[in-house]
Amino acid sequence: MKFTTEKIRGIEYNIEISAEGSFFCTVEGAEIKATTLDALKKKLTEHSRAKQKNISVQFVYWDDNDEIGKLRKGICVGIHAGNNNLLVRFAGDNRVEQFTIWWYKTCFSPKDAAQLEKLQKAVKAAQNALEEFRSENSINLRNLVQKELEK
Repeated sequence: MKFTTEKIRGIEYNIEISAEGSFFCTVEGAEIKATTLDALKKKLTEHSRAKQKNISVQFVYWDDNDEIGKLRKGICVGIHAGNNNLLVRFAGDNRVEQFTIWWYKTCFSPKDAAQLEKLQKAVKAAQNALEEFRSENSINLRNLVQKELEK
């Protein structure tokens, strides 16, 4: 249920109150909640500050979503106000994407890009070699045991 409209740092926010008495506001598709109106205003003030800052933090990331994997270069441009995900733009793409903690824990400085790519390729080569070894050298232990028992 709508409670009030607050203007914070030039941005208008429609504040609502839940049946349980907590305060919330939908910002950029995400819900920002707080137990008190003052606490919500504080969160919205932080949001408005973050929204007005232009940042550019460069990073590299190993994307292994396909069979080969690839090094991706990106720039972090901010933090999503509602869910706290990082907002990133990858080289060659003008779209801004959300990066969750699962991804940004595996980001590296651009100065480490060559070493990261070398190590990731070595890991992939080792995984391929292990898979090849397994397929060529695995035994069917049950069949061998059965043959021994039949002697």
